[in-house]
Amino acid sequence: MRGKYKLIAFDVDGTLVPGESAWEKVHKHLGTMDARNENKERFFNNEISISDWVTADVEIWKSKGATKDDIIKAFSDVTAIDGLEDLLRELKKCGYKIAIVSGSIDVYVDIVLGHVKKYFDFIFVNKLLFDKDGRLVGVSPSEFDYEKKLDGVKRICDELSIDLKDVVFVGDGINDVLAMKSCGFGIAINPSDELRGVADVVIEDIGKILDYVCEK
Repeated sequence: MRGKYKLIAFDVDGTLVPGESAWEKVHKHLGTMDARNENKERFFNNEISISDWVTADVEIWKSKGATKDDIIKAFSDVTAIDGLEDLLRELKKCGYKIAIVSGSIDVYVDIVLGHVKKYFDFIFVNKLLFDKDGRLVGVSPSEFDYEKKLDGVKRICDELSIDLKDVVFVGDGINDVLAMKSCGFGIAINPSDELRGVADVVIEDIGKILDYVCEK
């Protein structure tokens, strides 16, 4: 088996991990969904940037005195999509570099995808900041979410000396649209309507990815 492309980049929330986003899980755990929804509305009304939204959400958690343990507890019942490790192993056998380009959270990736992190060559997500006692003190927003996911993919392409046509992008939501439209091949998993219209293929079973990106 060999790859038809050279790099495969994944979204996380709703793609590698089913269900609601890491952000929503923490807000529900801390009881702050109303404030979250206010920030979400401000973003979609173009009143704040995506990095402003990330920072504002983390400020809400800080105001609740959140700790790293609190964040981890919010993810206690979350598991990755079935068959993920088998997929990543086979993609490596096909010669792929594998990336995460997501608006998710580093602690979430560590907890839920820690068993498969070894397969990823690049991980671009938001990074929560904690003090020595584990108290949440801030966030380092990802440079690469929504339209800027494409910038993250381009940065990896530059490092690998490959073209966007050599990239497969896998996602599920509205913030994956531009990256998926711009890459060589787009795979949508149980997608939003916005993404369904730009994907080359739509799948439900993540294992089906191999049918489209590897060949004998």
